[in-house]
Amino acid sequence: MDITERLIGFFKEGPGKGVKVTAITPLLEWGLLDSLKVIELAEFLKKHANFQLQPKDLRKANLKDIRTIVRLVGSRRRAGA
Repeated sequence: MDITERLIGFFKEGPGKGVKVTAITPLLEWGLLDSLKVIELAEFLKKHANFQLQPKDLRKANLKDIRTIVRLVGSRRRAGA
């Protein structure tokens, strides 16, 4: 299972139950990502993607949907950070 599929599963839990979550679902607009869920997302990414979410990453532009989060992880990996 790739990180996109894992993140879709992650967001289907909790407030996303019953919502058709895709890679382009607007997480903030639909209330699927709030301050508590950001903390859970950081732990999830650390565990499942070996990725440490940094304070500078916590911007709406980086967290608007799953596709954007996956791009953030990928770009950081390519940069070697």
